[in-house]
Amino acid sequence: MGRHRKRGGNAGLEFALISPVLLTLFLGTIDISNALLTARRMTLAAGSVAEIASTTSVQSAALNLLTDAQAWQATTAAFALFPGWTYPPALKTFAITISAVDFSASPSGCTENCSYTAKVKWSVANDLGQTQLRPCGALAEAPDTDAPSYQTLPAGNFGPTSLFVADISYTFRPAFFGFVTGDIPMMQSAYISPRINNDTELVAAGGAGVSNNCEPSS
Repeated sequence: MGRHRKRGGNAGLEFALISPVLLTLFLGTIDISNALLTARRMTLAAGSVAEIASTTSVQSAALNLLTDAQAWQATTAAFALFPGWTYPPALKTFAITISAVDFSASPSGCTENCSYTAKVKWSVANDLGQTQLRPCGALAEAPDTDAPSYQTLPAGNFGPTSLFVADISYTFRPAFFGFVTGDIPMMQSAYISPRINNDTELVAAGGAGVSNNCEPSS
């Protein structure tokens, strides 16, 4: 009888020692899974924003035109994947931006073995969240493995074709271990070429959002 009590006591002690570890692993797994799911949704949302901007632009034989209102509407595509982004201002921890990037070849007129310089032509931010624009001017070339940045462009995207660039940044707040990790900044970007032509002008039409037209059309 005493031997059975000893075994039962050992089992209870072992459970008391291991249960906090198991609970920690379980809650940590939830936070990691939520972070991975958020990153996946951001990737899908960024791709949708860039695709809608490319599709919406009015295409002609020589030039694509996109109004600031259409650009802003494209950025709202992300709301379908992140309903919480429509929360009150104090709870908004996101930024959605659509930009156009042009490339200049060097030496001028080259068709092979060219080097390219990337430059932001215009940028539109959704004002329902934080207003983050890509600054006018040149974008630094970064390794493809680097995290996205508003000041850089992955090296693999440099080439003769201009790009729509959709950027989504978000502050992820772990549900259980935020007191250890703190808030985690996340960013995803998507890069899509215009469907026709190699240039897209931004046209002011009194649309919502905040825009930065680096090269306004004459």
